[in-house]
Amino acid sequence: MDQRSENLLPADQTDHPPSRKLVRELAGFALIAANMAIFASIHGVVRHMAQRLPPLEIAFITVLFSTLVFIPWLVRRGLRALATRRLGSHFLRAGFNAASICCWFTAITVVPLADATAVALAAPVIVIIGAAFFLGEQIHFWRWSAVIVGLSGALVIIRPGFETTNLGYLLVIGSAVASAGSHLFAKSLAGTDGRTVAVFYLTTLMAPLMMIPALLVWKWPSGFELLLMAVCGLGLSSGHFFFVTALKLADVSAVQPYIFTRLLWAALVGYLAFGEVPGTWTWIGGGMIFAAVTFAARREAMAARKQAGEN
Repeated sequence: MDQRSENLLPADQTDHPPSRKLVRELAGFALIAANMAIFASIHGVVRHMAQRLPPLEIAFITVLFSTLVFIPWLVRRGLRALATRRLGSHFLRAGFNAASICCWFTAITVVPLADATAVALAAPVIVIIGAAFFLGEQIHFWRWSAVIVGLSGALVIIRPGFETTNLGYLLVIGSAVASAGSHLFAKSLAGTDGRTVAVFYLTTLMAPLMMIPALLVWKWPSGFELLLMAVCGLGLSSGHFFFVTALKLADVSAVQPYIFTRLLWAALVGYLAFGEVPGTWTWIGGGMIFAAVTFAARREAMAARKQAGEN
Protein backbone atom coordinates (compact mmCIF):
# COMPACT_ATOMS: atom_id res chain seq x y z
CA MET A 1 0.00 0.00 0.00
CA ASP A 2 1.23 2.98 -0.99
CA GLN A 3 1.94 4.94 2.32
CA ARG A 4 4.22 7.62 0.49
CA SER A 5 0.99 9.30 -1.33
CA GLU A 6 -0.48 10.84 1.97
CA ASN A 7 2.52 13.14 2.66
CA LEU A 8 0.52 16.18 1.49
CA LEU A 9 -2.15 15.84 4.16
CA PRO A 10 -2.07 18.76 6.63
CA ALA A 11 -1.82 18.22 10.35
CA ASP A 12 -4.64 19.33 12.61
CA GLN A 13 -4.19 23.06 12.98
CA THR A 14 -6.35 23.43 16.10
CA ASP A 15 -4.67 25.45 18.85
CA HIS A 16 -3.62 23.44 21.90
CA PRO A 17 -1.72 24.21 25.09
CA PRO A 18 2.06 23.64 24.72
CA SER A 19 2.06 20.53 26.92
CA ARG A 20 -0.80 18.92 25.03
CA LYS A 21 0.78 19.82 21.71
CA LEU A 22 4.03 18.16 22.80
CA VAL A 23 2.16 14.97 23.75
CA ARG A 24 0.39 14.98 20.37
CA GLU A 25 3.67 15.43 18.50
CA LEU A 26 5.39 12.67 20.46
CA ALA A 27 2.46 10.36 19.73
CA GLY A 28 2.75 11.28 16.05
CA PHE A 29 6.47 10.50 16.04
CA ALA A 30 5.85 7.13 17.71
CA LEU A 31 3.19 6.23 15.13
CA ILE A 32 5.53 7.14 12.26
CA ALA A 33 8.30 4.98 13.72
CA ALA A 34 5.83 2.10 14.23
CA ASN A 35 4.60 2.49 10.66
CA MET A 36 8.13 2.31 9.28
CA ALA A 37 8.83 -0.80 11.40
CA ILE A 38 5.68 -2.48 10.05
CA PHE A 39 6.63 -1.78 6.46
CA ALA A 40 10.21 -3.00 6.91
CA SER A 41 8.93 -6.21 8.54
CA ILE A 42 6.47 -6.79 5.69
CA HIS A 43 9.25 -6.35 3.16
CA GLY A 44 11.32 -8.92 5.03
CA VAL A 45 8.43 -11.42 4.97
CA VAL A 46 7.87 -10.77 1.26
CA ARG A 47 11.53 -11.40 0.51
CA HIS A 48 11.42 -14.66 2.46
CA MET A 49 8.28 -15.90 0.68
CA ALA A 50 9.72 -14.91 -2.71
CA GLN A 51 12.13 -17.83 -2.40
CA ARG A 52 9.20 -20.03 -3.45
CA LEU A 53 6.38 -17.79 -4.71
CA PRO A 54 6.59 -15.21 -7.55
CA PRO A 55 6.77 -11.63 -6.21
CA LEU A 56 3.92 -10.52 -8.50
CA GLU A 57 1.64 -13.14 -6.94
CA ILE A 58 2.65 -12.10 -3.42
CA ALA A 59 1.90 -8.48 -4.27
CA PHE A 60 -1.56 -9.32 -5.61
CA ILE A 61 -2.63 -11.52 -2.69
CA THR A 62 -1.27 -9.05 -0.13
CA VAL A 63 -3.19 -6.15 -1.67
CA LEU A 64 -6.29 -8.33 -1.94
CA PHE A 65 -6.20 -9.02 1.79
CA SER A 66 -5.61 -5.33 2.54
CA THR A 67 -9.01 -4.50 1.00
CA LEU A 68 -10.78 -6.45 3.76
CA VAL A 69 -10.22 -3.61 6.23
CA PHE A 70 -12.74 -1.50 4.31
CA ILE A 71 -15.64 -3.94 4.69
CA PRO A 72 -16.78 -2.64 8.12
CA TRP A 73 -16.52 0.96 6.88
CA LEU A 74 -18.53 0.14 3.75
CA VAL A 75 -21.22 -1.68 5.74
CA ARG A 76 -21.53 1.25 8.13
CA ARG A 77 -21.49 4.05 5.52
CA GLY A 78 -23.20 2.33 2.58
CA LEU A 79 -22.56 2.65 -1.15
CA ARG A 80 -23.45 6.35 -1.13
CA ALA A 81 -20.14 7.03 0.58
CA LEU A 82 -18.37 5.94 -2.62
CA ALA A 83 -19.88 8.68 -4.77
CA THR A 84 -17.25 10.30 -7.01
CA ARG A 85 -17.10 12.13 -10.32
CA ARG A 86 -13.46 11.24 -10.90
CA LEU A 87 -13.43 7.49 -11.24
CA GLY A 88 -10.99 7.77 -14.15
CA SER A 89 -8.45 9.59 -11.99
CA HIS A 90 -8.86 6.98 -9.25
CA PHE A 91 -8.25 4.25 -11.83
CA LEU A 92 -5.08 5.92 -13.13
CA ARG A 93 -3.81 6.43 -9.61
CA ALA A 94 -4.44 2.77 -8.86
CA GLY A 95 -2.52 1.84 -12.00
CA PHE A 96 0.52 3.87 -10.93
CA ASN A 97 0.39 2.44 -7.42
CA ALA A 98 -0.01 -1.14 -8.68
CA ALA A 99 3.04 -0.68 -10.90
CA SER A 100 4.97 0.75 -7.96
CA ILE A 101 4.16 -2.19 -5.68
CA CYS A 102 4.88 -4.81 -8.35
CA CYS A 103 8.26 -3.21 -9.11
CA TRP A 104 9.06 -2.90 -5.41
CA PHE A 105 8.14 -6.46 -4.43
CA THR A 106 10.27 -7.76 -7.30
CA ALA A 107 13.19 -5.44 -6.56
CA ILE A 108 13.59 -6.39 -2.90
CA THR A 109 14.15 -10.02 -3.89
CA VAL A 110 17.41 -9.09 -5.67
CA VAL A 111 18.57 -5.86 -3.96
CA PRO A 112 19.59 -5.56 -0.28
CA LEU A 113 16.66 -4.18 1.73
CA ALA A 114 18.58 -1.17 3.05
CA ASP A 115 19.87 -0.20 -0.42
CA ALA A 116 16.42 -0.49 -2.00
CA THR A 117 14.82 1.47 0.84
CA ALA A 118 17.40 4.25 0.67
CA VAL A 119 16.87 4.76 -3.07
CA ALA A 120 13.07 4.58 -2.69
CA LEU A 121 13.17 7.41 -0.15
CA ALA A 122 13.91 9.75 -3.06
CA ALA A 123 10.27 9.47 -4.22
CA PRO A 124 9.28 12.86 -2.69
CA VAL A 125 12.03 14.47 -4.77
CA ILE A 126 10.51 12.97 -7.92
CA VAL A 127 7.13 14.34 -6.83
CA ILE A 128 8.58 17.87 -6.85
CA ILE A 129 9.66 17.39 -10.49
CA GLY A 130 6.28 15.96 -11.44
CA ALA A 131 4.44 18.82 -9.74
CA ALA A 132 6.37 21.29 -11.87
CA PHE A 133 5.73 19.58 -15.20
CA PHE A 134 2.24 18.11 -14.74
CA LEU A 135 0.52 20.31 -12.14
CA GLY A 136 2.08 23.59 -13.20
CA GLU A 137 3.40 24.37 -9.73
CA GLN A 138 6.05 27.03 -9.38
CA ILE A 139 9.30 25.44 -8.27
CA HIS A 140 11.58 27.76 -6.32
CA PHE A 141 15.35 27.58 -6.26
CA TRP A 142 15.41 25.78 -2.91
CA ARG A 143 13.14 23.05 -4.31
CA TRP A 144 15.44 22.45 -7.26
CA SER A 145 18.36 22.35 -4.81
CA ALA A 146 16.56 19.61 -2.87
CA VAL A 147 15.93 17.73 -6.13
CA ILE A 148 19.59 17.85 -7.13
CA VAL A 149 20.86 16.73 -3.72
CA GLY A 150 18.22 14.01 -3.40
CA LEU A 151 18.84 12.50 -6.82
CA SER A 152 22.59 12.73 -6.23
CA GLY A 153 22.10 10.71 -3.07
CA ALA A 154 20.30 8.01 -5.04
CA LEU A 155 23.18 7.93 -7.54
CA VAL A 156 25.69 7.62 -4.70
CA ILE A 157 23.93 4.45 -3.56
CA ILE A 158 23.60 2.95 -7.05
CA ARG A 159 26.99 4.24 -8.28
CA PRO A 160 26.40 3.72 -12.02
CA GLY A 161 29.70 3.32 -13.83
CA PHE A 162 31.51 2.16 -10.69
CA GLU A 163 29.37 -0.90 -10.02
CA THR A 164 27.15 -2.86 -12.35
CA THR A 165 23.64 -1.42 -12.05
CA ASN A 166 21.44 -4.51 -11.94
CA LEU A 167 17.79 -4.86 -12.83
CA GLY A 168 16.84 -4.60 -9.15
CA TYR A 169 17.96 -0.98 -8.87
CA LEU A 170 16.14 -0.10 -12.08
CA LEU A 171 13.00 -1.63 -10.57
CA VAL A 172 13.46 0.42 -7.40
CA ILE A 173 13.72 3.58 -9.49
CA GLY A 174 10.67 2.50 -11.49
CA SER A 175 8.79 1.94 -8.24
CA ALA A 176 9.74 5.42 -6.99
CA VAL A 177 8.65 7.07 -10.26
CA ALA A 178 5.33 5.20 -10.28
CA SER A 179 4.79 6.07 -6.62
CA ALA A 180 5.38 9.73 -7.46
CA GLY A 181 2.74 9.48 -10.19
CA SER A 182 0.29 8.05 -7.67
CA HIS A 183 1.18 10.86 -5.27
CA LEU A 184 0.44 13.52 -7.89
CA PHE A 185 -2.98 12.01 -8.61
CA ALA A 186 -3.62 11.90 -4.85
CA LYS A 187 -2.86 15.59 -4.63
CA SER A 188 -5.27 16.30 -7.47
CA LEU A 189 -8.02 14.15 -5.93
CA ALA A 190 -7.62 15.71 -2.48
CA GLY A 191 -9.63 18.71 -3.58
CA THR A 192 -12.72 16.70 -4.51
CA ASP A 193 -12.78 13.37 -2.65
CA GLY A 194 -12.26 12.45 1.00
CA ARG A 195 -9.21 10.50 2.20
CA THR A 196 -11.04 7.27 3.02
CA VAL A 197 -12.88 7.26 -0.31
CA ALA A 198 -9.62 7.86 -2.18
CA VAL A 199 -7.83 5.05 -0.32
CA PHE A 200 -10.80 2.70 -0.86
CA TYR A 201 -10.70 3.20 -4.62
CA LEU A 202 -6.92 2.98 -4.64
CA THR A 203 -6.92 -0.41 -2.90
CA THR A 204 -9.92 -2.02 -4.58
CA LEU A 205 -8.92 -0.94 -8.10
CA MET A 206 -5.35 -2.14 -7.62
CA ALA A 207 -6.39 -5.72 -6.91
CA PRO A 208 -7.88 -6.54 -10.36
CA LEU A 209 -5.03 -4.72 -12.10
CA MET A 210 -2.45 -6.79 -10.22
CA MET A 211 -4.34 -10.04 -10.74
CA ILE A 212 -3.48 -10.20 -14.46
CA PRO A 213 0.34 -10.39 -14.11
CA ALA A 214 -0.05 -12.60 -11.01
CA LEU A 215 -2.01 -15.24 -12.94
CA LEU A 216 0.76 -15.46 -15.55
CA VAL A 217 3.24 -16.70 -12.92
CA TRP A 218 0.81 -18.34 -10.47
CA LYS A 219 1.92 -20.99 -7.98
CA TRP A 220 -0.53 -22.24 -5.39
CA PRO A 221 0.51 -20.97 -1.95
CA SER A 222 0.32 -23.09 1.16
CA GLY A 223 -2.09 -22.32 3.98
CA PHE A 224 0.74 -20.85 6.06
CA GLU A 225 1.86 -18.65 3.17
CA LEU A 226 -1.70 -17.39 2.75
CA LEU A 227 -1.76 -16.57 6.46
CA LEU A 228 1.50 -14.64 6.15
CA MET A 229 0.17 -12.66 3.20
CA ALA A 230 -3.06 -11.94 5.09
CA VAL A 231 -1.02 -10.55 7.98
CA CYS A 232 1.04 -8.47 5.53
CA GLY A 233 -2.12 -7.13 3.88
CA LEU A 234 -3.63 -6.11 7.20
CA GLY A 235 -0.27 -4.67 8.18
CA LEU A 236 -0.24 -2.47 5.07
CA SER A 237 -3.67 -1.11 5.94
CA SER A 238 -2.75 -0.61 9.60
CA GLY A 239 0.47 1.13 8.62
CA HIS A 240 -1.44 3.50 6.38
CA PHE A 241 -3.85 4.48 9.15
CA PHE A 242 -0.93 4.94 11.55
CA PHE A 243 0.60 7.31 9.02
CA VAL A 244 -2.57 9.32 8.47
CA THR A 245 -3.16 9.58 12.22
CA ALA A 246 0.42 10.75 12.77
CA LEU A 247 -0.06 13.54 10.23
CA LYS A 248 -3.16 14.66 12.12
CA LEU A 249 -1.16 14.91 15.33
CA ALA A 250 1.97 16.66 14.05
CA ASP A 251 3.12 18.81 11.13
CA VAL A 252 4.49 17.08 8.05
CA SER A 253 7.78 18.96 8.40
CA ALA A 254 8.09 17.74 12.00
CA VAL A 255 7.49 14.06 11.26
CA GLN A 256 9.53 13.99 8.03
CA PRO A 257 12.83 13.03 9.74
CA TYR A 258 11.09 10.10 11.45
CA ILE A 259 10.00 8.73 8.08
CA PHE A 260 13.66 7.99 7.47
CA THR A 261 13.68 5.53 10.36
CA ARG A 262 12.44 3.23 7.59
CA LEU A 263 16.06 2.94 6.45
CA LEU A 264 17.18 1.95 9.95
CA TRP A 265 14.42 -0.67 10.25
CA ALA A 266 15.21 -2.02 6.77
CA ALA A 267 18.90 -2.32 7.68
CA LEU A 268 17.98 -4.16 10.90
CA VAL A 269 15.60 -6.59 9.16
CA GLY A 270 18.09 -7.16 6.35
CA TYR A 271 20.86 -7.94 8.83
CA LEU A 272 18.88 -10.19 11.18
CA ALA A 273 16.95 -12.11 8.51
CA PHE A 274 19.37 -12.22 5.57
CA GLY A 275 22.80 -11.28 6.93
CA GLU A 276 22.95 -8.10 4.82
CA VAL A 277 25.26 -5.35 6.02
CA PRO A 278 24.63 -1.94 4.41
CA GLY A 279 27.72 -0.40 2.88
CA THR A 280 29.14 3.03 3.62
CA TRP A 281 27.76 4.44 0.36
CA THR A 282 24.25 3.40 1.34
CA TRP A 283 24.41 5.50 4.51
CA ILE A 284 26.03 8.45 2.73
CA GLY A 285 23.48 8.43 -0.08
CA GLY A 286 20.61 7.86 2.34
CA GLY A 287 21.83 10.79 4.42
CA MET A 288 21.87 13.04 1.37
CA ILE A 289 18.29 12.06 0.47
CA PHE A 290 17.25 12.54 4.10
CA ALA A 291 18.73 16.04 4.17
CA ALA A 292 17.16 17.01 0.84
CA VAL A 293 13.62 15.83 1.65
CA THR A 294 13.69 17.18 5.21
CA PHE A 295 14.91 20.56 3.98
CA ALA A 296 12.15 20.65 1.34
CA ALA A 297 9.47 19.70 3.89
CA ARG A 298 10.57 22.40 6.33
CA ARG A 299 10.66 25.08 3.65
CA GLU A 300 7.16 24.02 2.57
CA ALA A 301 5.97 24.44 6.16
CA MET A 302 7.59 27.87 6.44
CA ALA A 303 6.01 29.00 3.17
CA ALA A 304 2.58 27.72 4.29
CA ARG A 305 2.83 29.58 7.64
CA LYS A 306 3.91 32.77 5.86
CA GLN A 307 0.99 32.55 3.44
CA ALA A 308 -1.44 31.88 6.30
CA GLY A 309 -0.09 34.96 8.11
CA GLU A 310 -0.58 37.14 5.05
CA ASN A 311 -4.17 35.96 4.75
